[in-house]
Amino acid sequence: MLKANLAKRDGVNVAIGDEAAAQAIVAAVEGSEYRVLAVTTKEKRRYPVPPFITSTLQQEAARKLRFSVKRTMGLAQRCTRHRTGREGSVGLISYMRTDSTRVADEACRKCAG
Repeated sequence: MLKANLAKRDGVNVAIGDEAAAQAIVAAVEGSEYRVLAVTTKEKRRYPVPPFITSTLQQEAARKLRFSVKRTMGLAQRCTRHRTGREGSVGLISYMRTDSTRVADEACRKCAG
């Protein structure tokens, strides 16, 4: 199924003022033949959001989860020294009280494979 929006009809911008006008347009274009005149593709760059700093971590936890600062920081502290069975302790996040968003080159290489 192809979803399309009607922008112009016979080269004229279409203004839909009310339901009656919309129904009239639908009746006029129903059963018509359509063709694609042009297809354009665009490259769009999307950049990842920056990592949390202490204040943004607290703000988002409060906004989305309604966590207090104390609860947020307690959970973050636990994530820095999380225990995982036989492997021992693994840091799921870096130290949460730093406001540096720099990632070490060594970490970047490990993540890249």
